[in-house]
Amino acid sequence: MSTAVVEGPMPCPPGDLDQLVELANRVFRPHGGDMRREYPLLFDPENLENLRIVKLERRIVSHVGLSIRDASILGFPLRVVSVGAVCTAPEARGRGFATALMQDAVAHSRANGCSLMLISGSRGLYHRMGAVNLTAFLKCRIHANSVPSVAGAIKVSPAEEKDIPLLSQLYQREPVRFHRPAEDWCKLLKAGMLMNHEADTFVAYDSGSLAAYACVQRPTSDSPPRIGEYAGSRAAVRLMIPWIAKYYSAGSVEITLMPRDVEMQLLLQNEGTTFEQQPFGGTVLIIDVPAFFAALRGFVKERVGGSLEISTDENRVTFRLGNEETSWAPPSEITTNVFHGLPNNEKTNSLHEALRLIFPVPLLWYGLNYV
Repeated sequence: MSTAVVEGPMPCPPGDLDQLVELANRVFRPHGGDMRREYPLLFDPENLENLRIVKLERRIVSHVGLSIRDASILGFPLRVVSVGAVCTAPEARGRGFATALMQDAVAHSRANGCSLMLISGSRGLYHRMGAVNLTAFLKCRIHANSVPSVAGAIKVSPAEEKDIPLLSQLYQREPVRFHRPAEDWCKLLKAGMLMNHEADTFVAYDSGSLAAYACVQRPTSDSPPRIGEYAGSRAAVRLMIPWIAKYYSAGSVEITLMPRDVEMQLLLQNEGTTFEQQPFGGTVLIIDVPAFFAALRGFVKERVGGSLEISTDENRVTFRLGNEETSWAPPSEITTNVFHGLPNNEKTNSLHEALRLIFPVPLLWYGLNYV
């Protein structure tokens, strides 16, 4: 009896990209759509090394897509891998291919300097490897006829390619962000997608200068237009909302606040706006504990000085302050505590007071970088 030939995990060969897109479309877009057009950062000929596949009898039957980008959290750099388009052909499921590919994805990402993994999904597969669900954001709905508490006149219009240098400048000022080169901006605006939904990007000019932009998921029968990324003047973003509602003939606009956006939160609270918790759109895992805390070293020192000692190994982080010590393990617990903060049942002492000055760390929000 012959044995089926299995190849991989391995990167997608240059000549097999069309075949891979065909598989992704078959799984994710059975009723129409093109994953290559919608996710240009992922299904890019320049990203083949990060498209991890398994072949069965020379046909691609399973895939894990990786988009590796540098990012900044409050000025401190780290490298992040976003995981998407995880799929297996129906006829090849149940053979462990996706599990093998996710293990390969972690190893490949760590080898390329990544310490944080963002996964656009909440499958048991991801939870078994330690990834966790996090609720680290706020959202609210603003009625179209609500009067902004800020005054001013702006000119709003759809973004064009000529706006990209200015869009990039505004995004660069965000305290928690991906590093998004101009080439990415061009591809993402052309794709017209935001967090797995068709979207538009609008710009607001004030006296001829770009003041803000907002990326908006188009409304559906079940949901209003949703602002899922913005940058620039928060007052200008607020002034854009009535225009956006009118553009879509919508009665309200939903907005997800960008990470730790205290200014926008206070602005809207002053109008009587109420907020809901917004989960991260998937699961999160710190995949390289030593590298992650090495990246955070300057962040920690600014918050509490150099008296706090941090030691790490592959699955544990230990904090020491004088004679006090505590450890977090495994990476799932570390990830939760880093981005949610210390559990309420933690005893209070000098060490835990210091840790509460550091954690939670703001979590990256996908925005246009969703894959």
